[in-house]
Amino acid sequence: MQKDNIILNGIRARFFGVLDELKNLGIIGGITSFSDRTGIDRSNIVRRKNTEYGNIPVEWLVALAENYNVRTDYLLLGSGKMFNRGFDVEKQKIMQKNCKKK
Repeated sequence: MQKDNIILNGIRARFFGVLDELKNLGIIGGITSFSDRTGIDRSNIVRRKNTEYGNIPVEWLVALAENYNVRTDYLLLGSGKMFNRGFDVEKQKIMQKNCKKK
C-alpha cells in the first residue's frame, strides 16, 4: 500500500510539474488555460492540487500527452524527457491561443 502511495504521489507531482513547466514556457497561463483546452473541470484540478483529494485520473494524463506532446513514460514512471521529440513551444502557444474561451 505504501508503494502505491509513493507511485501515485510521484504521478501527481509530475502532472503538476508539467503544468508548471507549460506555464513557465508561456504555453498556458495556468490551470484555467489547461482546462479550457482539454475540457477538464478547473475546480477538480484545483482541488487535487491543493489537497490530497483523489488520484490524478488517467484521462488527465492522456490530455497532457495528446494536447501538449508530453511523454507518457515521463508522467507515469518519471523516466526520460518531459516532452516528446518534435515538441515546439511556439506551435504549442499558437494551439493554446486558438483554444481560448470566447
